Amino acid sequence: AAGHLIEQGYQKIGIISGPGEWWEACERELGWREILLQRGRNNLERFRVHGDWTAASGYSAMLELLDRMAAVLRLTIWPSSVLTIYQNLPISRPL
Repeated sequence: AAGHLIEQGYQKIGIISGPGEWWEACERELGWREILLQRGRNNLERFRVHGDWTAASGYSAMLELLDRMAAVLRLTIWPSSVLTIYQNLPISRPL
């Protein structure tokens, strides 16, 4: 997914990862990190936010990332969190 976003021209691609003790969260973050480093991206830490896989943490993490970037790689939050945020944003706010 991160590779596809790069091919579409996005420069800032973030991740909301799950708890560090979960194998799935670690593997997803590793894949994100590897593709971005292969494509010459750095400063990855500023585009990474941890959540706990609840809708509330996904909502908070997405708001944090939206303040930092235009493209967000959504891996570990519920779609309803993203939709709720989108509905609450001003029309002029870029996604």
